[in-house]
Amino acid sequence: MKGKRPLGGFTLIELLVVIAIITILAAILLPALHKARERARATICLSGLKQVGLVVMMYAQDFQETIPTSMDVGGGLGWKPWSWFYLENGYLKESNVLVCPSAPPYYFQKDDPLGNWYVHGFRGRWWIGNAYVIIEGSYDRQFIRLTKIPAPQKYWLAGDAIREDTWKQEGELGVGDSTADNSSKVAHLRHTGNMNMVFADGHAEIITESEFLNLKWDRDNDGVEGNVYDDYFHEYYLGKVRKYRP
Repeated sequence: MKGKRPLGGFTLIELLVVIAIITILAAILLPALHKARERARATICLSGLKQVGLVVMMYAQDFQETIPTSMDVGGGLGWKPWSWFYLENGYLKESNVLVCPSAPPYYFQKDDPLGNWYVHGFRGRWWIGNAYVIIEGSYDRQFIRLTKIPAPQKYWLAGDAIREDTWKQEGELGVGDSTADNSSKVAHLRHTGNMNMVFADGHAEIITESEFLNLKWDRDNDGVEGNVYDDYFHEYYLGKVRKYRP
Protein backbone atom coordinates (compact mmCIF):
# COMPACT_ATOMS: atom_id res chain seq x y z
CA MET A 1 0.00 0.00 0.00
CA LYS A 2 1.24 3.44 -0.92
CA GLY A 3 2.42 5.66 1.94
CA LYS A 4 2.89 2.73 4.28
CA ARG A 5 5.94 3.26 6.57
CA PRO A 6 8.59 0.55 6.24
CA LEU A 7 8.92 -1.60 9.34
CA GLY A 8 11.93 -0.71 11.53
CA GLY A 9 12.54 2.63 9.83
CA PHE A 10 12.86 6.17 11.27
CA THR A 11 11.59 9.38 9.87
CA LEU A 12 13.96 12.32 9.57
CA ILE A 13 12.15 14.17 12.33
CA GLU A 14 12.44 11.20 14.71
CA LEU A 15 16.16 10.91 13.97
CA LEU A 16 16.69 14.62 14.64
CA VAL A 17 14.80 14.33 17.93
CA VAL A 18 17.02 11.44 19.04
CA ILE A 19 20.18 13.39 18.10
CA ALA A 20 18.90 16.43 20.01
CA ILE A 21 18.21 14.32 23.11
CA ILE A 22 21.68 12.75 22.96
CA THR A 23 23.26 16.21 22.60
CA ILE A 24 21.36 17.55 25.60
CA LEU A 25 22.28 14.54 27.74
CA ALA A 26 25.95 14.90 26.76
CA ALA A 27 25.91 18.60 27.68
CA ILE A 28 24.48 17.69 31.08
CA LEU A 29 26.63 14.64 31.84
CA LEU A 30 30.08 15.64 30.51
CA PRO A 31 30.70 18.48 33.02
CA ALA A 32 29.58 16.18 35.83
CA LEU A 33 31.93 13.48 34.52
CA HIS A 34 34.79 15.99 34.37
CA LYS A 35 34.14 17.05 37.98
CA ALA A 36 34.02 13.42 39.08
CA ARG A 37 37.36 12.74 37.40
CA GLU A 38 38.90 15.81 39.02
CA ARG A 39 37.61 14.75 42.43
CA ALA A 40 39.24 11.37 41.87
CA ARG A 41 42.54 13.00 40.87
CA ALA A 42 42.37 15.31 43.90
CA THR A 43 41.87 12.27 46.13
CA ILE A 44 44.88 10.51 44.58
CA CYS A 45 46.94 13.68 45.04
CA LEU A 46 45.94 13.99 48.70
CA SER A 47 46.65 10.31 49.31
CA GLY A 48 50.15 10.81 47.88
CA LEU A 49 50.79 13.76 50.17
CA LYS A 50 49.64 11.70 53.17
CA GLN A 51 52.29 9.13 52.26
CA VAL A 52 54.82 11.95 51.94
CA GLY A 53 53.84 13.09 55.44
CA LEU A 54 54.54 9.62 56.84
CA VAL A 55 57.90 9.48 55.08
CA VAL A 56 58.87 12.93 56.41
CA MET A 57 58.09 11.80 59.97
CA MET A 58 60.17 8.62 59.49
CA TYR A 59 63.10 10.64 58.17
CA ALA A 60 62.83 13.10 61.04
CA GLN A 61 62.93 10.30 63.62
CA ASP A 62 66.17 9.01 62.12
CA PHE A 63 67.83 12.43 61.88
CA GLN A 64 67.19 14.15 65.21
CA GLU A 65 63.87 15.67 64.17
CA THR A 66 65.34 17.52 61.18
CA ILE A 67 64.30 17.31 57.54
CA PRO A 68 66.02 18.69 54.42
CA THR A 69 64.96 21.52 52.17
CA SER A 70 65.97 21.86 48.53
CA MET A 71 69.68 22.59 48.76
CA ASP A 72 73.20 22.35 47.36
CA VAL A 73 74.35 18.98 48.65
CA GLY A 74 77.94 19.54 47.50
CA GLY A 75 80.34 16.82 46.41
CA GLY A 76 79.78 17.67 42.76
CA LEU A 77 76.10 16.73 42.99
CA GLY A 78 74.92 20.32 43.01
CA TRP A 79 71.39 21.40 43.83
CA LYS A 80 68.88 18.72 44.73
CA PRO A 81 65.18 19.09 45.46
CA TRP A 82 63.61 17.90 48.69
CA SER A 83 62.21 14.77 47.02
CA TRP A 84 65.71 13.55 46.14
CA PHE A 85 66.63 12.96 49.79
CA TYR A 86 63.72 10.61 50.44
CA LEU A 87 64.17 8.68 47.21
CA GLU A 88 67.96 8.47 47.42
CA ASN A 89 67.89 7.22 51.01
CA GLY A 90 65.20 4.62 50.39
CA TYR A 91 62.45 6.21 52.48
CA LEU A 92 60.12 6.49 49.54
CA LYS A 93 59.56 3.52 47.25
CA GLU A 94 56.66 4.80 45.11
CA SER A 95 57.83 7.94 43.33
CA ASN A 96 54.44 8.78 41.78
CA VAL A 97 53.11 9.90 45.18
CA LEU A 98 55.35 12.95 44.75
CA VAL A 99 53.37 14.15 41.73
CA CYS A 100 49.82 15.43 41.43
CA PRO A 101 47.87 13.73 38.60
CA SER A 102 46.00 16.98 37.83
CA ALA A 103 48.94 18.93 36.36
CA PRO A 104 51.90 18.27 34.04
CA PRO A 105 53.86 16.06 34.01
CA TYR A 106 51.08 14.02 35.75
CA TYR A 107 53.45 11.27 36.95
CA PHE A 108 57.04 11.07 38.18
CA GLN A 109 59.58 11.55 35.35
CA LYS A 110 62.16 8.94 36.35
CA ASP A 111 63.99 9.11 33.00
CA ASP A 112 64.33 12.90 33.10
CA PRO A 113 67.43 14.28 34.86
CA LEU A 114 65.18 17.04 36.22
CA GLY A 115 62.39 14.66 37.18
CA ASN A 116 63.00 15.19 40.90
CA TRP A 117 62.05 18.86 40.43
CA TYR A 118 58.69 18.16 38.74
CA VAL A 119 56.97 17.25 41.99
CA HIS A 120 54.94 18.89 44.75
CA GLY A 121 56.33 22.25 45.80
CA PHE A 122 58.24 22.25 49.08
CA ARG A 123 58.23 25.35 51.28
CA GLY A 124 60.78 27.69 49.72
CA ARG A 125 63.88 28.50 51.74
CA TRP A 126 62.83 32.14 52.00
CA TRP A 127 59.70 31.09 53.89
CA ILE A 128 61.11 28.63 56.42
CA GLY A 129 61.91 31.13 59.18
CA ASN A 130 65.33 31.33 60.80
CA ALA A 131 64.22 29.93 64.15
CA TYR A 132 63.32 26.66 62.46
CA VAL A 133 66.48 26.23 60.42
CA ILE A 134 69.85 24.58 60.88
CA ILE A 135 72.38 26.03 58.45
CA GLU A 136 75.47 24.06 57.49
CA GLY A 137 78.35 25.97 55.97
CA SER A 138 76.30 28.36 53.85
CA TYR A 139 72.78 29.55 53.30
CA ASP A 140 72.43 26.92 50.57
CA ARG A 141 72.47 24.00 53.05
CA GLN A 142 69.42 24.10 55.30
CA PHE A 143 67.44 21.66 57.41
CA ILE A 144 64.13 22.36 59.16
CA ARG A 145 64.02 21.61 62.88
CA LEU A 146 60.53 20.25 63.41
CA THR A 147 60.80 20.40 67.21
CA LYS A 148 61.22 24.18 67.06
CA ILE A 149 57.93 24.79 65.27
CA PRO A 150 55.31 25.86 67.85
CA ALA A 151 52.26 25.00 65.72
CA PRO A 152 53.32 22.21 63.30
CA GLN A 153 49.69 21.50 62.37
CA LYS A 154 49.56 24.96 60.74
CA TYR A 155 53.09 25.03 59.33
CA TRP A 156 52.83 23.77 55.75
CA LEU A 157 55.71 21.85 54.21
CA ALA A 158 54.68 20.98 50.66
CA GLY A 159 51.72 21.17 48.33
CA ASP A 160 50.39 21.92 44.87
CA ALA A 161 52.68 24.30 42.98
CA ILE A 162 53.33 25.25 39.36
CA ARG A 163 56.11 26.99 37.47
CA GLU A 164 54.98 29.77 35.16
CA ASP A 165 57.58 29.41 32.42
CA THR A 166 57.21 25.63 31.96
CA TRP A 167 53.68 25.10 33.29
CA LYS A 168 54.97 22.00 35.08
CA GLN A 169 54.78 21.12 38.72
CA GLU A 170 57.56 22.81 40.69
CA GLY A 171 59.58 21.25 43.54
CA GLU A 172 59.97 24.49 45.43
CA LEU A 173 57.15 26.82 46.35
CA GLY A 174 59.43 29.83 46.16
CA VAL A 175 57.50 32.75 47.55
CA GLY A 176 60.57 34.77 48.44
CA ASP A 177 60.91 38.23 49.92
CA SER A 178 60.21 41.45 48.03
CA THR A 179 63.69 41.43 46.46
CA ALA A 180 63.70 37.78 45.41
CA ASP A 181 62.77 36.82 41.88
CA ASN A 182 60.62 33.81 42.71
CA SER A 183 57.51 34.82 40.85
CA SER A 184 57.68 31.76 38.59
CA LYS A 185 57.14 29.29 41.45
CA VAL A 186 53.59 29.67 42.66
CA ALA A 187 50.91 27.88 44.64
CA HIS A 188 48.40 26.25 42.32
CA LEU A 189 44.69 26.10 43.17
CA ARG A 190 44.22 23.22 40.77
CA HIS A 191 41.55 21.23 42.56
CA THR A 192 38.41 23.24 41.73
CA GLY A 193 39.84 26.32 43.43
CA ASN A 194 41.48 24.40 46.29
CA MET A 195 44.92 22.87 46.88
CA ASN A 196 46.37 19.91 48.77
CA MET A 197 49.11 20.44 51.36
CA VAL A 198 51.11 18.37 53.88
CA PHE A 199 52.04 19.89 57.24
CA ALA A 200 54.90 19.66 59.73
CA ASP A 201 52.97 17.28 61.98
CA GLY A 202 52.69 14.82 59.07
CA HIS A 203 49.02 15.27 58.23
CA ALA A 204 47.75 16.31 54.79
CA GLU A 205 44.51 18.02 53.82
CA ILE A 206 42.77 19.91 51.06
CA ILE A 207 42.48 23.61 51.85
CA THR A 208 40.66 26.59 50.40
CA GLU A 209 42.26 29.82 49.27
CA SER A 210 41.25 31.65 52.45
CA GLU A 211 42.57 28.81 54.62
CA PHE A 212 45.87 28.96 52.74
CA LEU A 213 46.19 32.67 53.45
CA ASN A 214 45.43 32.12 57.13
CA LEU A 215 48.27 29.64 57.67
CA LYS A 216 51.37 30.58 59.63
CA TRP A 217 53.29 33.36 57.82
CA ASP A 218 55.72 34.69 60.44
CA ARG A 219 58.35 35.38 57.77
CA ASP A 220 60.81 37.34 59.87
CA ASN A 221 60.43 35.16 62.96
CA ASP A 222 59.58 37.96 65.35
CA GLY A 223 56.64 36.07 66.79
CA VAL A 224 54.20 38.51 65.21
CA GLU A 225 52.33 37.70 62.05
CA GLY A 226 50.96 40.34 59.74
CA ASN A 227 53.72 42.94 59.73
CA VAL A 228 55.28 44.42 56.60
CA TYR A 229 57.58 41.44 55.99
CA ASP A 230 54.89 38.86 56.49
CA ASP A 231 52.38 40.83 54.45
CA TYR A 232 54.61 40.59 51.40
CA PHE A 233 53.46 37.04 50.94
CA HIS A 234 49.81 38.12 50.89
CA GLU A 235 50.64 40.88 48.43
CA TYR A 236 52.57 38.43 46.28
CA TYR A 237 49.88 35.81 46.47
CA LEU A 238 46.98 38.10 45.65
CA GLY A 239 48.89 39.57 42.70
CA LYS A 240 50.42 36.41 41.28
CA VAL A 241 48.64 33.26 42.32
CA ARG A 242 44.92 33.84 42.07
CA LYS A 243 45.04 33.70 38.31
CA TYR A 244 46.19 30.06 38.52
CA ARG A 245 42.75 28.66 39.04
CA PRO A 246 42.07 26.03 36.36
